[in-house]
Amino acid sequence: MERIARIGERTYALEATKGKCRMTRRTLYMVSGILTALLAVTVYSAVRVHEHLKHTTREDTESKVRDGIKVFRQEGHDVYELRSGKSVMQVVPSIGSNMISMTQELRGKRIKVIEPPPSLRKLKEENACFYGNPVLFPFACRMEDEFSFDGERYRTPSVMKAGGYPMHGLVGRLPWKVVDTGENVKGTWIQTSFDFDDPELPAHWRDVYGGLKIALKFVLDNQGARVTVNMRNRGRDRRIMSFACHPIFPVHGRRSQARVFIDARTLVRLKNGLPEEVAQPEGNTIMQGRAVGEDYLCPCYTDLARDGQGNASIVIEYPDPGLRLRVLLGSKYRHLVFWMPPADLHKALKADEPIWGGNAVFAIEPHTSSINAPVLHSGAKGSELRRIANPIILDSGEEFEEFFSFGMETMPLLSNP
Repeated sequence: MERIARIGERTYALEATKGKCRMTRRTLYMVSGILTALLAVTVYSAVRVHEHLKHTTREDTESKVRDGIKVFRQEGHDVYELRSGKSVMQVVPSIGSNMISMTQELRGKRIKVIEPPPSLRKLKEENACFYGNPVLFPFACRMEDEFSFDGERYRTPSVMKAGGYPMHGLVGRLPWKVVDTGENVKGTWIQTSFDFDDPELPAHWRDVYGGLKIALKFVLDNQGARVTVNMRNRGRDRRIMSFACHPIFPVHGRRSQARVFIDARTLVRLKNGLPEEVAQPEGNTIMQGRAVGEDYLCPCYTDLARDGQGNASIVIEYPDPGLRLRVLLGSKYRHLVFWMPPADLHKALKADEPIWGGNAVFAIEPHTSSINAPVLHSGAKGSELRRIANPIILDSGEEFEEFFSFGMETMPLLSNP
């Protein structure tokens, strides 16, 4: 009896011997070679796919899932969701590389650490600095329209103004590139970058900040988030700048019970949002256990107390739910702004409804430099303000790098509310 086996376009006869099919030796070798080749191609393809997902520079818009990293589309933007232990973070590179959300699981509940936007449209078009962790670069808060540096007079670029002054830098709503994603025993991360040599930027921006490239690395672990900034001057001219982040934190429990601890030696008083005076408070420290009250607060601190590694620590305690927010600033963050907006801020902004759904929020803003730092550095406002200016100045080929971190932890519950 004879049966026919078809492989590819060729046909082979199978001989029946004692009830069993037997291929010729030549046919057997051919089939074995084909199967070996198919197996090699399959293994190679699997390795390539794994490597692509392990370290990806995303140019496509498909949803990808790899261990602790998921990418999905929301309102026309790629959202990168990172998971590590019981922590979850979301970053939107195309809207200023904003960390729009972060939560941690404590006391069996999912706790909101960062205040998220109600929608990405609102984040991009209306209140880019009111939600998530906005990036303020190459200047932070308000800055005067002109400044002098290295014998040149520059006009400050702006995309938004407050009180008539340029406000909160240039990159908070613009698209950043995804450089890398990954994870290891230290956590899950995403790295993004923005280049001021991009030919699509206004020529005036390149005149003032050309050659600068900034990169952010967000690392998430079970204790919280760590954000590292790196700036490099690849141009020929020296550049002067400052950097800050503007993370928006929700108040947990009763606002009247919340306490803020900031150990600083110097208060910088502002007028119209710009530094006017340096003050030394009585007791040589400020904001130790002060209530997070109803008053509008936007003080700027410097000469922060440091630990043995040069880091400064800020703590917010919530006795009602037994939670504590801890923020750590690296040694190159010389200034801190504590912003507590009033509940009726929407009226001043002529908005139709309360921001943040009427809930209390605040910002702990790590600043490398003083507000209006390039102007203060020039000495135009006096020697004392020049002393605390501390702008970042990079010669050609130089770079700057520093971190700050934050996360929630538990503390004893309030026994007598």
